[in-house]
Amino acid sequence: MFETDRKARNEKTARGAKFWIVRAAWILVLGAILFAIVRAFHEDAVLVDVATIRVDTILETVADDGHTRVRERYTVHAPLGGSLTRTALVAGDHVEAGVTTIAQFVPTPPSILDARSREQARATLERASAALDAARARHRQSEADKSLADKELARVRGSFEAGLASERERDAAENAAQRAREGLLADEFAEQVAAHELEVARAMLREPRASDFGQDTGARDHQDEGGGDVRIALTSPIDGSVLRVFEESARAVPAGTPIVEVGNTQRLEIVAEFLSQDAVRVEPGMDARIVGWGSDAQRPLAARVRVVEPGGYTKVSALGVEEQRVRIILDPQGADPEWSRFGDGYHVEVEILLSEAKGVAVVPSGALFQQGESWHVFVVDGDVARDRVLRIGRRSGLRAEVLDGLRVGEQVVLYPDALVSDGSRIAAQRSDA
Repeated sequence: MFETDRKARNEKTARGAKFWIVRAAWILVLGAILFAIVRAFHEDAVLVDVATIRVDTILETVADDGHTRVRERYTVHAPLGGSLTRTALVAGDHVEAGVTTIAQFVPTPPSILDARSREQARATLERASAALDAARARHRQSEADKSLADKELARVRGSFEAGLASERERDAAENAAQRAREGLLADEFAEQVAAHELEVARAMLREPRASDFGQDTGARDHQDEGGGDVRIALTSPIDGSVLRVFEESARAVPAGTPIVEVGNTQRLEIVAEFLSQDAVRVEPGMDARIVGWGSDAQRPLAARVRVVEPGGYTKVSALGVEEQRVRIILDPQGADPEWSRFGDGYHVEVEILLSEAKGVAVVPSGALFQQGESWHVFVVDGDVARDRVLRIGRRSGLRAEVLDGLRVGEQVVLYPDALVSDGSRIAAQRSDA
């Protein structure tokens, strides 16, 4: 009997334990389902970077690449055909005007004229001389006509002011004076042409000498060591440096062959190629900064816009896109010793200041995004991001001026991605505040 009661109690206890085990299992399952449902409808906070709207100074600039260029460069050419001796100069050598010899060469001997050719050359010379005399006579006549027309114009203007001459008479006198001035100018040009033709005719009958090529060539005559051929020495036209040597070896060259290019590297200008939509906002006289020129300190150098070239051109970018570019030329400003580091053709980055605003609210450009024609930002409202429309003014590379829509001290989301939308829960992982 006792054995039967004990078995019954054990069975009852086992059934109770099984019941509670099953019940606990169902509770765990229901808890997991409930947790999954809550988890599905609960949004995780998106980690974002935020920035604070501050009052600051904003500089509106346009920037592009450029290079330095010697303002006045001179290319020394061979004034006539001949045999060039080897050039001793190399790029970077200092040259002195009228002293440093650029090159020496022996002119090609002139062809010998036969009797008929010489007579023809003499006749051409006489005709050119007569043409020059006629041109000078016409020049003197034009000077007299102009003097008379000017006096007549002065008399007619006096009569017109006194009411004794009509407006038509005054206009006719002014027209006659203008025609006389233009006629005098035309006769001056005609005299110059006649003088040039006379020199050409004389050149046909004489041996070439260095003095025939003018003082600006820096040519000098001297005999070679054998006392025979005339050797012409070309000297530097300026004080400066050798920029490039075109002809290093001795060889025969025709007239006009470039030999050496010289320039003064202390007189530089900066040439930048801007997109046409940026160039239309630039005017001569605007201040600029030269950055990215290679100094460890990267101290910007001052410059000023001198010329915005009126013509543009098409340039293909590295990505194969056709762009309309405009050259803008700037002059260095100040006596900064860093300018002495530059030579011809050095790469620089140019920033031109369009406008400046002080004490304005600024927003980082990384917080802005555009929808249609409007600019938007996500403003931090507690732990929620709120989409807000704003108006912006001046823009620099990293910041923009806030005209309306944001207050100083508010925080905005930087670089919002697709996970951030209006009403999203956010958590700041980094802030510039």
